[in-house]
Amino acid sequence: MNHRYTSLDFEQLTPEQQQLHHQIATSRGLEPEQTLGGPFDPWIESPVLGGILSNLGYFHRFQSRLNRRQIELAILVTAAHWQAAFEWWAHEPMARDAGLNDSIIKAIKHRQPLHLSDPLDQMAWEIASALQHNQRLTAELYQRAVAGFGRPGVIELISLCGYYTTVAMTLNALDIQLPTGEAQPFGADARAS
Repeated sequence: MNHRYTSLDFEQLTPEQQQLHHQIATSRGLEPEQTLGGPFDPWIESPVLGGILSNLGYFHRFQSRLNRRQIELAILVTAAHWQAAFEWWAHEPMARDAGLNDSIIKAIKHRQPLHLSDPLDQMAWEIASALQHNQRLTAELYQRAVAGFGRPGVIELISLCGYYTTVAMTLNALDIQLPTGEAQPFGADARAS
């Protein structure tokens, strides 16, 4: 079966692309010439953009003031909204490791309302859901979010949703496939291309 995007072999990359490939591989614990997977292989084809996006992703995953649960909640909301199979496949186990149980993960996947016991987790879900579904925050939600996360935290959460929307669009537009043998999380006909 032909897919829309096929990653380039390491030897086909320009020196700038190889340098970015090495940087991303190192940060992700991969072998130097290993295929990166996900959005990273296409992103390195535009090394300046790829470097910026890779650094932004690193910030959101490892330097944000948000905790792992809040980060993974927002990522799963984004993946479910865009039905980004690879994004969901990559982050569902991370969400579980961050403390989200199966009932929460299932509710997010099926875009059902959540009532989380942690008020900041609930707010992270509400913000991510509002941004994906309405593309805005109500004044009331924004004020609660600032009271809970502080303005920098709210800005980081908005940026996190935007970043993972970019990831989802890259994965979906280029038809990035799951590893062989992995089941489609949203069904075989989810937003067929």
